[in-house]
Amino acid sequence: MPVSTETSAIARYSRDPKAAGFTLLMEMNALAFNPRMHLFSSGTAYDLMARSGNQSAFDELEQLLQQLQWAIYHVQRTYKQLIGKNGKPYVNSDRKVVLVDEGDKAQMESNLETICQRRHALIEDLHGKRCYLHRRQEGVYPAFEEFYVVAPKLAKNKCRNLKAFEQNWRELTGPAKPVQLTLFVP
Repeated sequence: MPVSTETSAIARYSRDPKAAGFTLLMEMNALAFNPRMHLFSSGTAYDLMARSGNQSAFDELEQLLQQLQWAIYHVQRTYKQLIGKNGKPYVNSDRKVVLVDEGDKAQMESNLETICQRRHALIEDLHGKRCYLHRRQEGVYPAFEEFYVVAPKLAKNKCRNLKAFEQNWRELTGPAKPVQLTLFVP
């Protein structure tokens, strides 16, 4: 972010802690669903407000978080690299978000542990507790990712075109492969 833009953002958030807290909440929610989706091209609003010492913004965020219900979401995302009209490649992504469970934060984090253990997935704390069932490899297309995440209950079930998404998902993930078990060891 250019220095003048950063300076004006710092001043704006210092003048209006409620707006700053709300901005932090919206960014927190966006990062829960997509860790690459910070508010500013140069970094997060969180980092900006921390560097500027805007404790009022963090106090406001804490108040907002205490008022909210929490949820576990199942997120599936697909990525395709396409060629634009200008001949340059760009990435098209699509996602499906499903609300799995709702309650208080501690309860949702506990329920997430159960979900992740059943799927043999490790829990990590990256903009909220989450576990990846499949993590995409950056720069490789087509690609997909799938994870569960605990976040404030702000998002609704979402998929732009469910039928097309599910067809694309099956094409990328493939059918479940049968496993041949060895019953006897020579």
